[in-house]
Amino acid sequence: MTTTFLDQSTDGDSRKDAENTSETLSNLIENTDYGILRKTPNYDVKIQRQRTHARPPGEGRPVFIICCYDPRTDPAAELVLKHINYAGLFLQVRVAGGRAIDALRSLITAHYMFHLEVIAVVHHTFCGCTSFTLSTISETLAKEDNIHINEEILNGECIKALTIENLNKSVKDDMKLIRERVASPNAKILGFVFDIRTGELIPIE
Repeated sequence: MTTTFLDQSTDGDSRKDAENTSETLSNLIENTDYGILRKTPNYDVKIQRQRTHARPPGEGRPVFIICCYDPRTDPAAELVLKHINYAGLFLQVRVAGGRAIDALRSLITAHYMFHLEVIAVVHHTFCGCTSFTLSTISETLAKEDNIHINEEILNGECIKALTIENLNKSVKDDMKLIRERVASPNAKILGFVFDIRTGELIPIE
């Protein structure tokens, strides 16, 4: 990172101040990147991973759930745990539409830390992502908010996955994506559609 300040009257001092500021910012960023866990007293990533991996299947290995951030889906995680008869720790990532492509970074980290055994994808009825197309999003944002989405982004995986035309298909696509990209061969990948009208969690094979 480079930070510069323009001051014609004290050019040498300004350059020195800029360098000091840049160094300070770099140190702050470096400390942040190491993360809170690394700075926790007596915390050791290797030891934590060894402890988790040494536990028998089903004991202390969290269930990973990907769900939409729509507040109407709040009951979904509990229903997933009930469906698999699990009462332990779970990790939930909530992203638009519950699409797996947006949760991959978190999923990879959770695999590294906890050796995941169960991963669940939950999409839901009446999701906002079923109500528009990519062209609708692009044109509306440009017209109403003067936001112009880069063509490269519009053609990317994340944006293409945003619109949902068929819930069964979108869940299956995400299950396939997880299996091919990041999942352990032994991990169970489950898919569900949550009906917000009835409160029912529907398994997708």
